[in-house]
Amino acid sequence: MAQVVELPGESSPLTLQNVLSALVLAASSTQQQVQTGTKQLQNWETQEKYYSFLQDVFLDYSVPAEVRYLSIIQLKNGIDKYWRKSAINGIKKEEKDRIKIRALQAGLVEPAPLLALQNALMIAKIMRSEFPHDWYG
Repeated sequence: MAQVVELPGESSPLTLQNVLSALVLAASSTQQQVQTGTKQLQNWETQEKYYSFLQDVFLDYSVPAEVRYLSIIQLKNGIDKYWRKSAINGIKKEEKDRIKIRALQAGLVEPAPLLALQNALMIAKIMRSEFPHDWYG
């Protein structure tokens, strides 16, 4: 049976399953897997729906906590880079609206304190960027 070897920097199509797989690699304890997963996540940073997929992973309680944590950190960091209207390859309004609504809902029900904190910090970043002109709850 042939084994599949993932090469660092090889780009996979952006799908929820591929984002989850890259996050699992990036959260691994093996340095090569961490590098491969991280590089793949970086390749998707400017693609539409990437941040929604990160949030999908964060909202899935069946995913290991360390992978959920990495997904919310990646999402929070993406807010810094791509949320502003003037950002090159910025997140589109429809995706922003979806992320905001789901982040507020998640903040009410997230059982893990550390994950709830990161979600709250992400919401704070969004509010600082949008309030008072573009923010609505």
